[in-house]
Amino acid sequence: MTVENTPASLHVRTTSAGAAAVSISVAGELDVGNRAWLHSWIVDTIDRWRPAGLNLDLGGLHFIDVAGVRALFEMHADARARGCLLDVVAAHPAVWMTVDRLGLAPEFLPRPAEADIRRCA
Repeated sequence: MTVENTPASLHVRTTSAGAAAVSISVAGELDVGNRAWLHSWIVDTIDRWRPAGLNLDLGGLHFIDVAGVRALFEMHADARARGCLLDVVAAHPAVWMTVDRLGLAPEFLPRPAEADIRRCA
């Protein structure tokens, strides 16, 4: 099953082959205007499919503000509370740089290649 939804400036694609394989790809911008929507989407997906793990691809997310960063931490905590491991499988260098500049180093956010970070700076 594949579900696509496009709120303004945020593009989300959820793909599931059942509870064993749930993936969500996010592209565009995650900010104060749509963070609650994405958080609800993630929680609803976990509640609906009850996966042991959820792969979150942020490779297409080229902008994130502080509210978006907070949403990432909240989504991770909410997934864990529901018995689901939220695994960020890719993060755009701009996302990683924003999180890093805030002095945060979440274990769930992979560091992009150094060349990609320099290109984004």
